Formats: sequence, C-alpha cells, structure tokens
Amino acid sequence: MRPAFLHVILLLVCCRADGPGPVPAKEFRKVFAMDPRYPLRSFQPSGTELAAFEDQLLRHLEMLTAKGIGYERKVLDRTHPLEYSLGWFKRRYFGHVDATGDRKILAELVFVRCAGNVEWDVIDYSSEAHPDCWWSVMYDIGTHRIEQVNYP
Repeated sequence: MRPAFLHVILLLVCCRADGPGPVPAKEFRKVFAMDPRYPLRSFQPSGTELAAFEDQLLRHLEMLTAKGIGYERKVLDRTHPLEYSLGWFKRRYFGHVDATGDRKILAELVFVRCAGNVEWDVIDYSSEAHPDCWWSVMYDIGTHRIEQVNYP
C-alpha cells in the first residue's frame, strides 16, 4: 500500500496540469523573410526582435487585464485571460517597413488545434476563412510597443 501511495504523490508532483509557457516550441513558430502584403518592403525579423516582441506582447496583455479591459479565452470550460493561453498559439512572423520607414512585426497567432500540422505555416494560409482560429498583433520594433491587437 505504501509504494502505491508514493507513486501517486510522485505522479502529482512531477506532472503539472499547466499549459505551455507564453511562447510555443520552435516547431510552432515560423519566421517569413517576405510578407506578400509588402513584397518590396519586407525583412526577416531577428531572434532578438522576436524575443522583444514576445516579451512586450505578454506585458501588454497583462496590463490590459490589470486594467479590466483584457481579452479572454475559454480553456477547459473556464474563462481565463488571453495571456494564460499564449503558448497554445502557433506563430507566423512577418517583418515590413511602413510608409514612414518604421520597422514592424506582424505576428499571426493560430490556435494549435487549427490548420493541421502543415497548413498553418504556408504563406497563403487563408486566415480570413478561419476567424475563430487566428488573431494578429502589430508591433513597432523602434518604439517597442504593441500597436494593434486583432483578437476576435
């Protein structure tokens, strides 16, 4: 009886029910060198720029939640702040230079259960056809600010 009790305790301690961290694993992130919406003004964001974006996205969502105006997502029959489930979204990153010369990152976030294993990272993924599966964020690299969150 005692060994079985210890196994149950070890199982509970070792196996966490938490979701993934705020940034998904590398196989769920795709950085594009060209944004088809801005073919002549595209660039591939660096790892440092993407890390700054991810940090700022988390901070931005936490700040909105603290102000009582945050986004929510239903997870396992409970409603949580969106930042709680950031790790459940695949990422598609595009860099472009806007008309004023500012460098921007457009990140498209696709829910992990949408768009299969391959389709989500194809450049012509029809995000408009799947409004419940994706959302996007615009980030200004120079000011380190989230400019727009398009969450359904």
